[in-house]
Amino acid sequence: MEKPFKILDCTLRDGGYYNDWDFDLELAKEFIASLNTAGVDIVEVGYKSKVKKGFYGSFKYCPEEFLQFLNDYDRMEFAFMVDASEFITPDGLDHESLNSLIKKQEDSVFSWVRIASHLRDVQRSTQLIHYFKEKGYKVCFNLMGGSLLSDDDLVSSIKAINETKLDVFYIADSFGSFYPKDIKHLLRLIKAHFTGQIGIHLHDYANAIVAMEEEVDIIDGTLTGMGRGAGNLRLEQFLLGLKEHYGMTNLVPDALLEVMNEYFLPLKQTYSWGYTYSYMFSGANNIHQMYCQTLKTSNRFTPKQIYSILSNIPDDKRQSYKPQILDDAIHNCLEVTTAPENGEVTPIPLYPMEKSEEVVIIGGGKGSKNYNLFIEHFLSQKHRAVLECNDSGLLAENINRKIVILNKLKLDGYLAKNQKKQHRVITGEQFIENTKPHDNLFHQPYHLGQFELTGKDISIPDYDAGMYAVGLALRMGAKKIFLIGFDGLMDETRNANMDRFFKSVNKYYEQKNEDVQLISLTPTRYKNIIASNIFTYLNEQ
Repeated sequence: MEKPFKILDCTLRDGGYYNDWDFDLELAKEFIASLNTAGVDIVEVGYKSKVKKGFYGSFKYCPEEFLQFLNDYDRMEFAFMVDASEFITPDGLDHESLNSLIKKQEDSVFSWVRIASHLRDVQRSTQLIHYFKEKGYKVCFNLMGGSLLSDDDLVSSIKAINETKLDVFYIADSFGSFYPKDIKHLLRLIKAHFTGQIGIHLHDYANAIVAMEEEVDIIDGTLTGMGRGAGNLRLEQFLLGLKEHYGMTNLVPDALLEVMNEYFLPLKQTYSWGYTYSYMFSGANNIHQMYCQTLKTSNRFTPKQIYSILSNIPDDKRQSYKPQILDDAIHNCLEVTTAPENGEVTPIPLYPMEKSEEVVIIGGGKGSKNYNLFIEHFLSQKHRAVLECNDSGLLAENINRKIVILNKLKLDGYLAKNQKKQHRVITGEQFIENTKPHDNLFHQPYHLGQFELTGKDISIPDYDAGMYAVGLALRMGAKKIFLIGFDGLMDETRNANMDRFFKSVNKYYEQKNEDVQLISLTPTRYKNIIASNIFTYLNEQ
């Protein structure tokens, strides 16, 4: 049986939300070759975007001089996506940016373009459709947020699009909330008003089968389901089902196994896309997938905390992702820590605060591993209190320090691995399960808010072990805080919270007329701290 529809793979485009589109080019070549053997028809290679602040990999921009190998494939076709809002201005299209990025189709490795648009941009997106048709491309219009659309919204969008020469109208289950009955209803509604081809972006096998039975023209998938939120339709599963159950013997799903096992499954271990209770809750409630993804990939929250935080996002703020909304929800949920209702816990004793004018804080930055020998020498030459965030792995076991762990997820992991209990642990958690006694475990109160030290409490602006450790050091009376492994990220916007925290600490002590120094001894991208180096202090007595 020949399949009566096309399969589009968008792994390198949709999966890029996890690794900033920084896929190795040689891996991409191997992957695309396997897609060709497997029987995929169209590969969406990535975005064509304006240059963004911070670092993004090449598949955010799809520079064609590096993609000429795509010309080696005669059977498959290649696509890129554009975000409509990026090129639509109040005065019309941003022709200058478009012309700098987009070649005529006859000179390009791509034959397809997908225009991703929200409902608010549909009318103006018709100009983009005209633009790409004039350039010679086959054009898909991808209407996002399908579960938020009423029937009238969908019909009015189609009517606007019908004034163009659009090739494919796409509907996207952006939040992963569709059921098979929804797919059937939507596709029949689209067919009643649009005479061209129809494509669909889904998240699970059952919905894909319904779409196939409704005679859709293009179905999306990604290898291992890599993509935002709960992930996408798993390409390998879909191809295998089509071959084994529907007799589509021209498909070769096992061609994907090698690249899947060697590269994509390890990535999945790192980023944890795919079904979880939290992602299903997000989908069922039309919560933008970046809220859940940000919480999960930070590795700072338990599943119960993630559920609680997502539930705290106001109904009218759920459909578009805003970091401040997420921060507010985190603060509301984690402001007060109470004992679990089942009572099977033991209070953690208060930490008997010591005094130290110089404190070293070890962060988790990988750049510091280049300085291990110098760091150990620095720590041995003069008495300084040492606080290590989340058992960074940077220090040898015999180096005396306190392990600082703010959240329960990492605390449970540390206690499970460290039965010897050699080092004292200071945590923000107030209780421990009775099944996990630990004589060296202590509690230091904190709450989320503007930085300050009041009574025995520490107020910090974010749920971050590094901030908590700085607060502890200041509570110990530190006048010099040496930071090691506080690398920061290349994207300045993702450093903003920590930068503001350091600034608030400096201002807090300036107002008190006290001299407190935050000194980074290893390379850092953070602002508002003194950028020094460890060699300056190696021979200090």
